[in-house]
Amino acid sequence: MAKSYMYTFFAVLMWSFIPVVSTLGGKSLGVDSFLLISNLLSSLAIVPFVDFRELFGELNLRYLLNSLLLSVLGIFGYYYLLYYAYMLSDNPVNVLVLQYLWPVFIALLSVFLLGEKMGAKKIIALLFGFISAFLVITKGRFSFSANSTSLVLALVASFSFALYSVLSKKRTTKNPSNDIFVYFFISFILSLILFLAKGEKLDIKGDEYLYLFLNGIFINGISYLFWIWALKVNEASKLSVLTLFTPLISIAWINLFLHEPMRFIYLVALILSVLSGCLSIKSGK
Repeated sequence: MAKSYMYTFFAVLMWSFIPVVSTLGGKSLGVDSFLLISNLLSSLAIVPFVDFRELFGELNLRYLLNSLLLSVLGIFGYYYLLYYAYMLSDNPVNVLVLQYLWPVFIALLSVFLLGEKMGAKKIIALLFGFISAFLVITKGRFSFSANSTSLVLALVASFSFALYSVLSKKRTTKNPSNDIFVYFFISFILSLILFLAKGEKLDIKGDEYLYLFLNGIFINGISYLFWIWALKVNEASKLSVLTLFTPLISIAWINLFLHEPMRFIYLVALILSVLSGCLSIKSGK
């Protein structure tokens, strides 16, 4: 049991660097190049934990189509939108708040896709979540921000990851590590197709190697394995609450590495977002 909390701690710590590394890597290297190499490195990082004999035994058209859908929703599409959101945002905290609305979207989607009941906690969670989103989008001025593209991208990314999470509940698999490898590998193929179609050129230099290494190996690849290992020995509802500390830790890294100011309205929105996530998780117990 103690190991599950240790694994979750490492996963949360790695995920907390997403805003900083995504902002620096996306702006310096470009989103397409950053996503392409990150997915390749994530795939390679997971290879030692893959049972290829078991994986090849499961391969069929249905498995591949299902994996393609989940890969687009939870890896390729999610990170593509999220990286662009951080790159375009004038303050990463905006994107961070909206990014962590995915537990709220999960609560909402579970009602329609999994037949779960809409209880009082879920309604309050949705209310808190949407108020936090409204505060970020309007900056508390009750008028929409002109730079709204990054916010829309962050909201769509959050919804995409929530849909991936809900649909993943319906998937039965022998070895989740195999699935994660397949998701990242498919995402790499999709990233490569997009990269070539747009006629991009790969030009990595200086600190970009560090951003790619951290993002590809740890923030994406290894962190997913830690999360899976944690879920094997403990309840998801207990561990999911711990993941909501991720944006709080991210705030510290944003201030430390990006020197971004922390507005009071963003702090209020972040607290509401975390509270909505907690209520969403508790409502699913």
